[in-house]
Amino acid sequence: MDLEGLKREYSEAEAALTQDEDTDAVSITSTVRSDEEELDKLWEFESIVAETREDNGETRYIVKWSGYPYHRCTAEPLGNFEDPVAIELWNSHKSRMGIDVFQELNDEAHALVYNLNIIEAERKKLRKAKRAKKRAKLAALNARPKNVPNKQSAVSPKKKSPVAFKRELADASREQPDEVPLTKKRERHVLVENDDETSPSIGRRESTTSITQATAQVRIHEATTDPHDDSIFYRKTQAPRKPPLEQSDFSDLDYDTNDVADSVSKAPVPTKVRRKSTTSVLRPNVGRPTSNKRPIAKKSAVKSVEGSRTKAGAGPSEPNRRTSSSTVSSHHSAPTSRRSSVHNEHPALPENDENTAIGPRNAPTRRAATSKTSQVEEGPAPSALAKRTGGIKIVNEPKQTKASWRNSEKPYGTLKFRYNAVKRSRQEGTPDADMLCFLNPPPPTTAKAQAASTKRHATRSADDGVYGRRDTSRRRVQQEAPQAPPAPKSVPNKILLTCWEWRNNSCEYTSETCRFHHEDVGKMAPTDGSIPPKLRTPPLTCWHWFRNTHGCYKTGDDCDYAHGNTGWVGRPGQVAEQVDKGLKPASQQVPQQNQFLPPNELTCYFWYHLGKCGKGKRCAYKHYDTGKVANSPLKAMPSAIQSQKRVEDESEPMTIVESSSTEEIRVGSSPFEKGQGAPMETSSDADLTRPPTMDTASASASAPTRRMNQMIEQVCNLNYAEMFQSDYDVLQPNAFLAFHPELHVKEIELLTRWLIMQHVQVYNFWFDGAWDSFKTLVLDEEGTGIIITHPDYEDFSEIPEFGKVLRKPVRLFSVGYQHGREYDAQLSTFPPVYRYDCISIFPHGGIIYITDDVFLEQPMLAYRIIELFSAKIEQCKQVQGPMDPWKMVKEGYIPWRIGVRPELMESIYEQCEQHAQEIDAGDVVQMSRYKLYCLLSETKFIEQDGNGPYELRPDDYFPILSERKAVAGEYFDALSKSQAEANHFMARYYSALIIELRRDYRHYCVVHTDPSKVDWQNSIHNIDEVMTPEGFIKLFSQPPVRNHFDFYEWCFDRKPKDG
Repeated sequence: MDLEGLKREYSEAEAALTQDEDTDAVSITSTVRSDEEELDKLWEFESIVAETREDNGETRYIVKWSGYPYHRCTAEPLGNFEDPVAIELWNSHKSRMGIDVFQELNDEAHALVYNLNIIEAERKKLRKAKRAKKRAKLAALNARPKNVPNKQSAVSPKKKSPVAFKRELADASREQPDEVPLTKKRERHVLVENDDETSPSIGRRESTTSITQATAQVRIHEATTDPHDDSIFYRKTQAPRKPPLEQSDFSDLDYDTNDVADSVSKAPVPTKVRRKSTTSVLRPNVGRPTSNKRPIAKKSAVKSVEGSRTKAGAGPSEPNRRTSSSTVSSHHSAPTSRRSSVHNEHPALPENDENTAIGPRNAPTRRAATSKTSQVEEGPAPSALAKRTGGIKIVNEPKQTKASWRNSEKPYGTLKFRYNAVKRSRQEGTPDADMLCFLNPPPPTTAKAQAASTKRHATRSADDGVYGRRDTSRRRVQQEAPQAPPAPKSVPNKILLTCWEWRNNSCEYTSETCRFHHEDVGKMAPTDGSIPPKLRTPPLTCWHWFRNTHGCYKTGDDCDYAHGNTGWVGRPGQVAEQVDKGLKPASQQVPQQNQFLPPNELTCYFWYHLGKCGKGKRCAYKHYDTGKVANSPLKAMPSAIQSQKRVEDESEPMTIVESSSTEEIRVGSSPFEKGQGAPMETSSDADLTRPPTMDTASASASAPTRRMNQMIEQVCNLNYAEMFQSDYDVLQPNAFLAFHPELHVKEIELLTRWLIMQHVQVYNFWFDGAWDSFKTLVLDEEGTGIIITHPDYEDFSEIPEFGKVLRKPVRLFSVGYQHGREYDAQLSTFPPVYRYDCISIFPHGGIIYITDDVFLEQPMLAYRIIELFSAKIEQCKQVQGPMDPWKMVKEGYIPWRIGVRPELMESIYEQCEQHAQEIDAGDVVQMSRYKLYCLLSETKFIEQDGNGPYELRPDDYFPILSERKAVAGEYFDALSKSQAEANHFMARYYSALIIELRRDYRHYCVVHTDPSKVDWQNSIHNIDEVMTPEGFIKLFSQPPVRNHFDFYEWCFDRKPKDG
């Protein structure tokens, strides 16, 4: 996920978009590669930018292709990836980042890619618009003009009004310099001759001696008029023909004076002219280049031309004509004035002159020295602006009267009066109180609201529309007034809880249809939308409040179950039990001294409290209510074993159907309800000692603080009473947070806030020296507490003296987004269900690593260690402890494992072969090797040597761990170098293994012949102790209660002997 490169390309795209808007550099031809070329090309995968989820639940990955920018990314499904390496790297990267950080960065990358595509689409649209605009301009300039009308034309062209003509000239004069067409127009010359020397000439070239006639030139347009035809760029010999003045662009009216003079002097003059004919066209010299100058004509010159084209009462006048003779008399000229007086009269042009020829409309003229009546304005010198004579104004033209009004379908004939009508319709009069709409009106079903709604619709129907207030003959048909919608059906017996989705603006139900309140009523509903057991129909009574003599830890308001006899007793993960409503809870009953009564007069403790007894008919107590319950036969049991026992004693779910509603209440549906983690119980099943409650602290807290506390506990599944309860005592309020200070900022803030509300001293890695302070508190000051870690945190071996801290009464929990206890990565066949949960880690037991030096140098002590360990396993199999069907020893709870070198059985066998003579001679040392091999072969507590097929089993399947050579090949590489390096490799191997199995094991010990020669505790900090074989045997042989290697076999009853 390269966010830096993505942001850099996004900034460059924004800058490029701004540059495209400010500049006009665009070609009129498209340069985009066709789709066929892209489809034929093979794209090379580069990286995954982000992932998105479709509406159907399918996950698509946004892929960046090598050699293409980010806006060319595509969303590919999982099936399009032939190589799973990219997906595996992406998932591992996502797991390392954490779900919150990954979601934030993934949304940012997805938004950047989406915005990049929008910017590229805008740029493409802008370029396309510019290209179309330039093509349209070029097509307008090259458009084929209409035929010039002559004397023989039967139909005269339509006369254009002076106002429209002025508007066209004004629009043409406002053209920007950057709107000049891309191609330059070439000119063709048209030579027109006429023998009639009496024809008046409007535009003349003047000199100091005489007036000479210039040969006329016009442009001929022969190019195509298709605006999208690109062939106009390659027709070098063809030039566009000029359209008539009324239809041509204003920029076409200007010519270069020098070019006209050259063309006149070099144009061939025909010797014979045919009379009574139209213009004759001669082709100019193609090889002569045409001038590229494009001067801009002024409005005054154009107006004069327009004036010369009109004649009073005679329809459209003939175009300007010039004679073809070399010289003409000066009395033939008809000078005109731009601003002629009303009393001046100009000589009329000949109406039936067939000898005149068409001259150029924009032919340049020069001011004559002797002429004083001809007045034209000259353009700027650099552009060589063409000069024109002023228009002829007819003074005797009759004044036209205004046209009379003619009725039409529209209310007004012009936009001005139509706009005035719109403005008058927008003026508001005095408002009617009955027409106003008020906030929070009466319910729409009432008579008053219906009457007001009907009146508003009836009144406004006449004013609907722009011209609604005008009384016209044709009215629009109005629809009937809409009826008021029926009132929504509300949910009866609303639950007195505030809707969680409503507080987060995400509830899909309305306030009438939602079963929770859409207002703050004091307590928040569960995040999953479930109904608390005490608010169901029928409500469930708290099992701990009803059965335990000490009652429930929580108050009646905080507990999810009712603290009153409702006739049904339930708890998480168990089947609801129906009881008599007249019974009192155990805490209110008079205590009785039952320890001196015979068993046949007492009710079984397990049958009464758990609903069943493991002994069945062999139990000495009664399995019915005798009124006197036997005392608990159990001692204080570790909480981890109790939790495991509770999970194994789950029963099948039971469904209770409500009598007044169709909703079903599922009680004890699974050990973990709706993916919320372990059951949030308030007390243990068999604990006789309980920690003090937090009622005093919570009572003094304010209501917002308590709500925040409850929300954090519900989301993260936290329980202060269980977390600060150790095996034998209540822990002190000290907590250390093992979270990354940058990757897990939100988790640190949330947990710190919750712990401070519980008045707990908090330490974390954010502050230097925090671990040293917590370690000193636990090791030197005999303090206790808890350690909370993130599920992704695995650097426990890097924390100084972490193994020594684990020897103290400190509990550890993994809090965060993780899979539940029911999932085992090595055994489960179903996918894991991830959720926010609080799971205990490093509970009990551990792994004891015995180095190779013990088996090689002290085989007698090695045999004694294996013998004691095997005897302890046999003792655990004789008690009624938790069973583990997925391990080699299924009958008992084995919290400790012994780790040895790979292929230990083969190594012992080779040693026995090397010392076969000593074994036959009865040597004590070598006989211990033989006995060790026989013991391991008989008990099968270790994987036997041989070439059997490899089976997929848990890493701790055998009580004695020894890997195969194919799995631990690195060990044999280290052994080939030295024995010390091989021992160091295995010490690190079992350190990583116990961290991986941190939900099952706690301590890590090493047994070595000479601990002073190794420095493993300074590099592998989760090692508890490096001891000698003699020290291990001494600690292992101590009494079982609170032993250094406690197997907790003393907590359970012994199994009855058969027979």
